[in-house]
Amino acid sequence: MPRQHWNRYLPVDPVKIAQKMGVTVEFDPDKNPAVLGRFKFIDGRPHITVDANLH
Repeated sequence: MPRQHWNRYLPVDPVKIAQKMGVTVEFDPDKNPAVLGRFKFIDGRPHITVDANLH
């Protein structure tokens, strides 16, 4: 992980790191429980959808 995206403090917040890298992160409360998350490109930009019920 490039150091410019991490403030070197713990715990690490993966959502903040992804957003600093230009990734859109969305939490979906109605996600299929068998699928924890999804990564895809939308209009050429990286997009992550995560189950909102996970920690």
